[in-house]
Parts: sequence; structure tokens; C-alpha cells
Amino acid sequence: MATMDLTNEVVRLRAELEKVSTERDMLLCEVSNLRRELELSELKNLQDDRKEKYLRIPDADKSFPFIDFINH
Repeated sequence: MATMDLTNEVVRLRAELEKVSTERDMLLCEVSNLRRELELSELKNLQDDRKEKYLRIPDADKSFPFIDFINH
């Protein structure tokens, strides 16, 4: 009788292990997807920052002080 109980316990534990392993794999996949999204977002932010930097018109008074001299 004890052997049957142990066999049932082993079967139950294997089923539970399979369930937990499947959940773990799904969570690892989700983490991987979130990391990829974060990296893509960071790359997009870098590109946006670069575009903003190169499209910004410099302030004449700060970037080109000689203009102030010419205007007076």
C-alpha cells in the first residue's frame, strides 16, 4: 500500500513540476520580450536625441558672439 502512495505522489509531483516548468518558460520568454522592447525603446530615444541635437538651431548670441559685434 505504501508503494502505491509513493507512486501516486511521484506522479503528482511530476505533473506539478511540468506545470511549474511551463510557467517558468513562459515567464522567461516574457522577460526576454520586455528586454528587447526596452532596448528598442532606448535605441529610439538615442535616435530622437541625435535628431533633436542636429535639428536645433543654435542661439546666435551664445553660439556666435561675433554677430552681436557686427550688429552694433
